[in-house]
Amino acid sequence: MEIWGYKGDFDKVFYTKKFFFNRRGFSLIELMVIIAIVGIIASIGTPEYGRFVAKNRVRDAASDLIQEMRLTRSIAIKENRPYLMVFDIANNRYMIGFNANADTGDTDLLDAVDTYRNGPVKIVNLSEYGSSIEFRTLAANDPYNNAIDCNGGTACFGTFNSTNETFNEDGSLGEKGSVYIQHADRGFSYLVDIRNQAGLINLWRWDGDIENQAVLTWTEVR
Repeated sequence: MEIWGYKGDFDKVFYTKKFFFNRRGFSLIELMVIIAIVGIIASIGTPEYGRFVAKNRVRDAASDLIQEMRLTRSIAIKENRPYLMVFDIANNRYMIGFNANADTGDTDLLDAVDTYRNGPVKIVNLSEYGSSIEFRTLAANDPYNNAIDCNGGTACFGTFNSTNETFNEDGSLGEKGSVYIQHADRGFSYLVDIRNQAGLINLWRWDGDIENQAVLTWTEVR
């Protein structure tokens, strides 16, 4: 296609010729190349995204547990009575409440006399963070190089490996202890570590995973 245009100035007049070419779309080969490139990028990015999501879910579960512990401690002080946190490993959950009949050795927080509304103040199911989040770890040792002997690497408090922690009205905790939370499919693990009965709680991340189970190191998160 040709278009003749006119250009001029004070002294001269001249003509210029311009050519315009029709635009065309992608060819089939070009489209296939683009699809192949997108596929390669997706194949590289999807696994990494899955790892990112898994790590964040298990960390969220561990971080929220620490917050629940601190809140329970505050409530015990405010109400001037002990509160209990019970780790129900079999059902993958933990419960928080005032245990009215603890003197009888009952620690289930599920009786009519416990807390209010015939049950615990709060129940947290780890399934809320994803179907693969559970109380467990694949790590062989804890951050202090001790072999893990904690109810199968789940939750334990005190010398008798109880799965219950008491928060006293004076702000102290009944026992020192540990709670391990992991992503079952990938092995990412976090440790909520009660270091002393004054209420110091640390959070650790295991440096290994399901493909690197021989790793013995942990990184303190906070």
